Amino acid sequence: MKNIVLLASGSGSNAENIIGYFRKKNILHRFHIITNKKDAFVKQYRTIYKKNPSRFATRGYDVTYDIITRMFESDKNSNIFDYGSQQIENKFAYINENGGVYNNAVYILYYDKDLTIKEAK
Repeated sequence: MKNIVLLASGSGSNAENIIGYFRKKNILHRFHIITNKKDAFVKQYRTIYKKNPSRFATRGYDVTYDIITRMFESDKNSNIFDYGSQQIENKFAYINENGGVYNNAVYILYYDKDLTIKEAK
């Protein structure tokens, strides 16, 4: 049996069509759909690890998802760090500086009058 890696950004009809095709051919037995929706991530994490994801697990997921998405969305003549993005709990806006690539994006948050946390716009 051959190992096939299938990456899909979301659970839209294209991903489901591809999965269905490989299942009919009896090629694909296990699959995982990467999503950038927080509820889906938390649900999948709880199913696998039987606990809620820590901030480090979420950060690792966000960084990995962001880089993989950038690699598949860019062409060979573009810089994958040319634009900003937002994942579950992290923003990404990379800058090239001193021979390295750094994330320069942040959230500025505040407590509203009802003590809910809001993002300052």
